[in-house]
Amino acid sequence: MLSIARELTDTHSERDIIFYHQARKEADLICEDELLWLARQNSKLHLLFSLSQPEKEWEGIKGRINEVQLAQLIPDLAQRAVLCCGPEGFMQHAKEFCLELGLPEDNWFEESFGQPPGIELETEVNTIKLTVNGSSFQGENQSTLLEQAEDSGISIPAGCRSGVCGACKVTLESGEMHRSSEIPLSEAEKEAGIILACSCVPETDCEISF
Repeated sequence: MLSIARELTDTHSERDIIFYHQARKEADLICEDELLWLARQNSKLHLLFSLSQPEKEWEGIKGRINEVQLAQLIPDLAQRAVLCCGPEGFMQHAKEFCLELGLPEDNWFEESFGQPPGIELETEVNTIKLTVNGSSFQGENQSTLLEQAEDSGISIPAGCRSGVCGACKVTLESGEMHRSSEIPLSEAEKEAGIILACSCVPETDCEISF
């Protein structure tokens, strides 16, 4: 999606582009600085950032994607072509909303996030203790933290499940994790122990908070 915005900007395309980006918090917006820069270079590129869990100071669009929001933000949506990328659930809802607003199905295109990054696992299966927000359960060193937490009835906010969107950021309070992706993490977040639950496999007993 970002590569398309770059290409249309670099080639001075006259196409009118609305780039809608849904995230949990502003820190989870992917490539926000580059998108803002592209919008400054391209008067045809219009950015819409919507946060589902914004900080108090956020003055932009708030809430999860919905039909009313789309109708207000993009009144001519039915006359456009829509390219959507994201988690399966997000794309399903977005498509339903767009079709309800009159978008021809032939004008809907989507690109799924890939599978979670490949993680080289230990050959020997070890049982370990995982503690998430004070709740402890028996885990192992083969599956991601997100998968194990969900299997134990603990819900960690998540989006793409492929180490890209940053929705599943949690803090590693203690223990060791094998990390396969840190794409959306800043250096400050890494130093603070922030990890991606979808892209980390526990190696030792671990304590997690979020």
